[in-house]
Amino acid sequence: MTVHVSKLVPANELQIWMRLGLALRSARRTSGIPYYMVPKRPQEHRMDDLTRFVGWVVANVPEEGLLVVQVTQFNHNQRSVVSVPMQADIPYMAILRARRFSTFSIDPGPEVTGDQGGKGLRRPGSVAGFDGTRHRSYRTTEEILLR
Repeated sequence: MTVHVSKLVPANELQIWMRLGLALRSARRTSGIPYYMVPKRPQEHRMDDLTRFVGWVVANVPEEGLLVVQVTQFNHNQRSVVSVPMQADIPYMAILRARRFSTFSIDPGPEVTGDQGGKGLRRPGSVAGFDGTRHRSYRTTEEILLR
């Protein structure tokens, strides 16, 4: 199922990929408040610029084609690496691809473990400290139509 970008409402959680050269860049307002900005024209991105990120919709202005998102930077394990989330005003045209996460998570299936992996077992028998190979809860996503 898909949803159009103009139908997004505040508190929707999104994963966004930016167009080539339009990565989010950290900046400061004159009042000293940090925020993320989108460059006016494509340029080479720096090491700390965000090309893919997770954010929450704060406001959606379809008349101006603008999405205001509160962005938290995540690492490859989906762990937050910045303590203070910052806002970004993102034009629809700067977004390459976007997904909306569901508001609920689906419970994992029952786990059948054993001492060792092998034939006849439904799951490998790893019960390691990082939860091994057990089933994990997950959330579904849906694509967002940008045009």
